[in-house]
Amino acid sequence: MKLTVKSIPGIVVCALIAGIATFLGNLKIGNISLEVVGAPVFAILIGMIVNYRDGDYVSFF
Repeated sequence: MKLTVKSIPGIVVCALIAGIATFLGNLKIGNISLEVVGAPVFAILIGMIVNYRDGDYVSFF
């Protein structure tokens, strides 16, 4: 599979979402820890927000 210039922005967005989600998953504020929720949940939520803000909706039905 060839890597095209067209797919590079999407790869960058995925890497940013993964980095932010990992940071939030390991975040500890005083006695409050967000490790219970974890990075995958944050990644899903951030992805939903990015898709909603994009305005380009894909229908699977």
